[in-house]
Amino acid sequence: PAGAPPCGDGGYQSDWSQTYEGLLCHHFNADCSTVAVGGKCVMHECGGLQMPDYFPSTLYANAPNRTYDFSHWAPDAMFIDLGTNDVRAITKLREKGMGRFAEEMVAFMVNATRLYSKPDIQFFLSAGPMENSTMPGTLAAIRQATKQGLKATFVDMRAACASSRLHAPDDSDHCDGCAA
Repeated sequence: PAGAPPCGDGGYQSDWSQTYEGLLCHHFNADCSTVAVGGKCVMHECGGLQMPDYFPSTLYANAPNRTYDFSHWAPDAMFIDLGTNDVRAITKLREKGMGRFAEEMVAFMVNATRLYSKPDIQFFLSAGPMENSTMPGTLAAIRQATKQGLKATFVDMRAACASSRLHAPDDSDHCDGCAA
């Protein structure tokens, strides 16, 4: 919204009003929240605690303990943008990597429906804009989730930041999550 302060954290890991999700929620007058931990994977093969471990926790330091009360609110939809950091585990697992990525994505969605006691959450899974190599796994996860009765839709964000200066050090492509 007009007059909002500049983006303090790159817009990636907060409910800051100028993030893509903040602007989208504002446009639709929706009640939204962001759950994000930078540098984490969906796959446990990445080593250490990953997004599935942080998701049930109220605070970063609480993970992997379930400290969030999932009974007071349940989302109608969840936008899941995971995969950028999973590339290293996918590569390490070679031909099995993309399949494991898809399995972990589906397990993450199933777990969310169970934690919220809401089987009809609409999931939106994306590819891009930061990387696109996990798109085959994301599409496979959507197919698997749909077969299991989950509501899952692909969001193609591959061209959201397309420019000759993609992710330039001076951020001239404006692909930083702020006012995109």
